[in-house]
Amino acid sequence: LKGIDDLDLFLVGRFRCFMDGFKTYVESNNNSFPVENNFVNQICSWAETNGWQQELICEVDDGDYTIIWFHIWGISTISVSTAEPVLRPLFDELNEWVENHNEEAPEALSTAYQTASMWVPMETETEIVNAAFFGIVFSLIFVGVILTISTYDVIITVISIVAIGGVVCTILGTMVVVGWKLGLIESVCAAILAGLSVDYIVHLANAYREARVSKEDLKEGETIRYAKARIAVTELGISVLSAAITTTLSSMMLFFTTVIFFVQFGQFMAMAIISSSIWAFGFFMAILFFLGPQSNQFNILYWLGMKKKY
Repeated sequence: LKGIDDLDLFLVGRFRCFMDGFKTYVESNNNSFPVENNFVNQICSWAETNGWQQELICEVDDGDYTIIWFHIWGISTISVSTAEPVLRPLFDELNEWVENHNEEAPEALSTAYQTASMWVPMETETEIVNAAFFGIVFSLIFVGVILTISTYDVIITVISIVAIGGVVCTILGTMVVVGWKLGLIESVCAAILAGLSVDYIVHLANAYREARVSKEDLKEGETIRYAKARIAVTELGISVLSAAITTTLSSMMLFFTTVIFFVQFGQFMAMAIISSSIWAFGFFMAILFFLGPQSNQFNILYWLGMKKKY
């Protein structure tokens, strides 16, 4: 185990190695180590009679032993609950150590590998994080496409994507604040978050785009964008807000279930709906009041020559 004590992964000297046990046994019988004659038979026989048969597995045929495999274990400095960013460098360091020793070892001993129960949750956590990340990214891309097709307006689509991104960041931040760990349930929730967030924003976006305002309809001091936003809020806003309230109340019914998934999913739904409502009315509509398009100069159909400018 040359150099193993230099790794940060293990407690110094806390290893169980069958070779150390065999060496102690040989020297306690006033014999020299390493054993020169009939080494394999001696060490396999010693392992069977001294409680090392789980570390050194041998096969016997007509009194001759063959070593099938052996393992050496050590006590780690970390626990199985350690996060992936901490485990990954230690995993890579140990793998490099094993590969270096395989290169230096004789051919018969050059197939060593390392394993530990803590690597399983580490890899699982990696896949869950990747799934959540790509789920959010692809959802936002898909939402952007749908919004573009729905509104035909680049400015409205960009503002909508920013608002939806704000909802996603708010919910992910809230999940951290309340102490949720990124597991399978949280990964699924994160993947569908963008889809939940788009609902109220896309309704208000379409209401703004469909609002037709002439100069005669403008109230004193109003701009066209202000009037369009006012119409969108007054005509469709109450329906959007009512839908948000009923959906939130429905999701709260899951708070009282006994299955953990349903409880956590209900909490997630409530947070997502409340957050998307706040961003829809508090950010998205506020931006449209001041920066919303007043004509169709950013309309895709106008660019394609399928619609006249107004």
